[in-house]
Amino acid sequence: MSRLFYRYDERITNRPSVIEILCEWESYAPDNNQFDTRIGNAGEYITAAYVLGDPAVVLETIALDISRAEEMPPTFEELTGNGTWKTHKPGGKTVVLVDLTTAPPLRGNEYANRVRHHAIERCWNLYEHIMTFSPASAKNFHMNAGAYVARELPNSRPLHSTRRDGLVMQYK
Repeated sequence: MSRLFYRYDERITNRPSVIEILCEWESYAPDNNQFDTRIGNAGEYITAAYVLGDPAVVLETIALDISRAEEMPPTFEELTGNGTWKTHKPGGKTVVLVDLTTAPPLRGNEYANRVRHHAIERCWNLYEHIMTFSPASAKNFHMNAGAYVARELPNSRPLHSTRRDGLVMQYK
């Protein structure tokens, strides 16, 4: 398996390919200007992992000043300020893994697991809590890495055709 190389914030290159990976999220995928806005608001909380120079996995996280899953905003729009990441709170108590998306040809190659592990390891000592805002279909992915279901979020991504319901998963 190839080595992953990480880029954060404005250092993310080949943005059209990064945005193409995010198109998995249909109505939630940003265009170039929206992606630049996300980076402007969240900085290094937006991560792209590259394999042999090409974007392979994108992880969008956000810091919030919350301590309990019950405080998590119930929809993607509320969580992210309508996809702008303007709700990002540097210095917040909790980091939230919002979207972890792998390029379709690379799915099943453990890259998403490696990016998730990298993010959790990077944040472990910096935050009181690490949570996810995940589609319900990602439950086993996170449970296999030690997370537990902390809250169900019905219709948390109402604009998505197949993955509307979500979960807050908690790592710590």
